[in-house]
Amino acid sequence: MSSSASSPSERQALDSTEFSAARYVDELLPNAATLAGVEAIRARIAQQRAAAQQAVEQRQRAAADGGRQTEGVVEATAAIATLHGRVTAMRGAAQRAERMVFDMTQDIKALDAAKRNVAAVAAAAQQLQQLAAATARLREECEQQRLGDAAATVATIDGLRKAVAGLRRVRAVEALARAAEAQQRTAGDVAVAAVQRAFDAQGRLVAGAAGAAQDACRCSAAAGGRARVVDWYCGEQLRAYSALFPADAAAVEHVARRYAWLRRILRNAAEDHAQVFPADWRMPAQVARRFAVATRAALDAAVGAGAHADISTLATAIGETRAFETQCDQRFAPAQHGEAEFSGTVLEAFSPLVAAAVRGECTQLEQLVRRLGAQRDDAADEAGVLASGAELLYQMREALRRGASVAAGDALADLARGLARVLDTYAHVVLTPRLGRAAAGASSGATAALNGLAAAAAVANTADYCAAAAEQLERRLAERVDARVSFADSRDALLSAAAAAITALVDCAVAMVAPALAALPAQRWDAVHAVGDQSEYVAQAASAIDAAVAAARRHLVAPRHFRAFSDRLAARFAERLAAAVGACRRVSEVGAEQLLLDAQALRAVLLAAPGAVPPAYARIVARGFGRVEALLKALLAPARPAALAERFVLLFPAAPRDTFRLVLRLKGLPPPEHGAYERALDGLCGSSEEQAADSEDQGADTEPLATPLGESDADAEALAAPEPGESAVRARFNENLRRFMGGMRLA
Repeated sequence: MSSSASSPSERQALDSTEFSAARYVDELLPNAATLAGVEAIRARIAQQRAAAQQAVEQRQRAAADGGRQTEGVVEATAAIATLHGRVTAMRGAAQRAERMVFDMTQDIKALDAAKRNVAAVAAAAQQLQQLAAATARLREECEQQRLGDAAATVATIDGLRKAVAGLRRVRAVEALARAAEAQQRTAGDVAVAAVQRAFDAQGRLVAGAAGAAQDACRCSAAAGGRARVVDWYCGEQLRAYSALFPADAAAVEHVARRYAWLRRILRNAAEDHAQVFPADWRMPAQVARRFAVATRAALDAAVGAGAHADISTLATAIGETRAFETQCDQRFAPAQHGEAEFSGTVLEAFSPLVAAAVRGECTQLEQLVRRLGAQRDDAADEAGVLASGAELLYQMREALRRGASVAAGDALADLARGLARVLDTYAHVVLTPRLGRAAAGASSGATAALNGLAAAAAVANTADYCAAAAEQLERRLAERVDARVSFADSRDALLSAAAAAITALVDCAVAMVAPALAALPAQRWDAVHAVGDQSEYVAQAASAIDAAVAAARRHLVAPRHFRAFSDRLAARFAERLAAAVGACRRVSEVGAEQLLLDAQALRAVLLAAPGAVPPAYARIVARGFGRVEALLKALLAPARPAALAERFVLLFPAAPRDTFRLVLRLKGLPPPEHGAYERALDGLCGSSEEQAADSEDQGADTEPLATPLGESDADAEALAAPEPGESAVRARFNENLRRFMGGMRLA
């Protein structure tokens, strides 16, 4: 509402002849809360009065006869003045009432504070009185050995000391609190001494002392002496331990006796002493924990002093220790009580011995390999595997079994890497030298060659057997021990030994065929006048080939090895046959026809020797004999430069010069005439510079197809169809491998 203008209703009220000042004031100030606006109302009324006065004056001037109105204005002015006085009086009364209420509130607060202080002083005085009385009572109970009551008194003193802790700035209160603390310590000492008196020198409970000892334990726990009682009791129970089991070299060997001794101690603690100590003290668990720490220290000292143990003793000790720690964890459940588990507490002490045992196992296996390499009577078993290989794998299996019983994690991974090195050493020290001895005696005769072939086949079988075992062992160790374990190097060494064994097999077979091929250039092929049946050397070579292939099939276990042998034998025989033809002095056209017939007979022998012929083997035979037959067909050409050169180019598209010169020599043409023939060849094929590398190219074209030893056995089954009894040999081979892997037991 504006202070300078009045609303129509107000003006109407003021202009009314029935205007009542009291009612108007009551409407303006209906309650005590509106007294705060008295000044504003007064100012507004003053303005209204001034306006009214002005209006009156105007009306007085306007109407001289307005006397009655003037009297009304005067009355209104007087009423307003009266109203202003009443409002001012009411305002003063309200202020006095407010001040009175504030004073009363302050008085009430002061009274409440005084009441609380009085109650606190009274409670403190009572607590101090109780503390003094409890201290005196505790002193009396300790003197009378009433430790059960003393336990409750100690707990009471603890509560009272905490209650008066805020008053310890007062000298008298501090002195009383110190006296109470001293008496509590005394009570703890008395309780500990009482517990100690309850046990004799052997750590046995004195008859009839169980109740007093139980009260003493309660008192010591209340007085903060629990740790002292536990330390004393554990030390008392284990006092004879260090004397009975010193940290000597036999500490590892006698570890099982240590655990048996502790079990007797724990039986006493659990059965005879359980009534003495509170259950939450877990006294048997405390004794076992102290025993484990003492045993770990004794074993560490023994190992530091040079104690050692063989792997069997170590495995027994570790097994006993692991069983002890597992039993403690299961019996005492330390994890449920916020304590460390027993697992590994004692077992870690064997780590240096485990590492030494692992190194010892690897060293023994290396020494075994050296001894096996020095042996000469290394015969193959029924499965075609050398006895040395079977012995080595058995010892490796046993070493891994023993190692798995004592080692885990990195130590077992180190043992696995040591086994891989042992296999690598075996391949180089045992298998490879046997191949050298087998190949060296092959040239002594057919019997020696067959023996060498059998020895080389045994090496191939053993290398393959060991490589398969290494692969399976690597897979199992990678799954259970360490994914980084790898036998790749040892497998490569064994596969290299197997490849070398196949080469030695081929060498022995070629040595068997060598006498027959040596007879070929010794004959007078320029004196042959008619083509007849196959020559005598063909039957001799066929017999040698059949014998060699049959022996290889009989001794080789893996079909892929037999296929590789057959492929390489076919390629090598074709090379030796070509060399034998090239070593002849002179070959007539009839002689060339006879040799061509012989070559076809030998081709048939090679194709029939291995049994079923896969396409790859047939291509190797065709490629090797194709060069021999092409050479012989070139000898059938007329001895005219143009005709011979044309026939040669048809047979040898690359036109190798050395082969052409060989044809000229075998035809018996004198060297002075060679120039005309070579010029005729140049006219057909180009300059000699363009044909400079023909010999190398032709040699490359006639290289035999290599059969990788890593291909699957299924790919070679068609070539190596088993003879009667051979399937049983392979079955024994696979069974031995299965038994080897079945013997692996990893922790």
